[in-house]
Amino acid sequence: MSENAVRASSAAARRAREDAGRRAYEAQERERKYAREREQHDPFASRVPDHSVVHRYARCASYPEWGVGTVTGIYFSSDPDDGADVQQWARVRFSHGVRTVPAGSMHFVDFSKPDPAEKRVERFMLAAQRAMAEGEYELAAQRLVYAREAEPSNVAVLRLMTIAFWQAGKLDAAARAVRDWARADRTHPAPHRFAARIYEDIGAFDLAAEAAERAAHAGPQDPSAWERLGRLRVRLGDREGALRALRNAGAGAGESLSALLAEALALEPQMTRAHAAP
Repeated sequence: MSENAVRASSAAARRAREDAGRRAYEAQERERKYAREREQHDPFASRVPDHSVVHRYARCASYPEWGVGTVTGIYFSSDPDDGADVQQWARVRFSHGVRTVPAGSMHFVDFSKPDPAEKRVERFMLAAQRAMAEGEYELAAQRLVYAREAEPSNVAVLRLMTIAFWQAGKLDAAARAVRDWARADRTHPAPHRFAARIYEDIGAFDLAAEAAERAAHAGPQDPSAWERLGRLRVRLGDREGALRALRNAGAGAGESLSALLAEALALEPQMTRAHAAP
């Protein structure tokens, strides 16, 4: 054999060993991951159920986005005869895997009866509010998407979804949600106030000013709405519009320091966008 052939054969054997080692490592990692997930979500896999299952299909009230699962058994965390605090757990097989959850959080499903839209909205709204209370705004927003699918024009759902997306930092999704909210709730200034803040966070100051103007006209007695409109018009370089808005803010209540500062900027004869930068 030539020297090149020997070198090529050695390289091929080395690559084969590397591939075999990588496959073995990946298999070990998959086994470890499966063991961790089983320990966390399926601790009763090897145990015979402590209680027979009468109702087979159920939803988890804490995680309604899991859908309907099949209850495979009811288990106790300890022996009831020991006198210790006993917890009852349900082992449920969902489409994404087995989960073990407190039995009291399961709502059994009767497929002979339809699931009304208002029930779905209530279920996902409660779960979203719990997630927001725990600071999980992205999870709350996803749950509210399911609630909106049940009732697309529900103002309470659209309002909460706007807040959840905004707090999660999903500004584009928050802007879409607040537009839906404004279409569903045409008479109140609240969606326009939120739209102005969200557009301002995005950096779309022209859209923010338009939303702030709609909020000010929908609630003309609110000086903060006029003040926000004035600040945004100062930022856009609209001197006359800023002065009108800021004077309306002063007429509604005692002028705040920020309103007076914005008005002072608007009165500058050489006002430019640079003057309006924060």
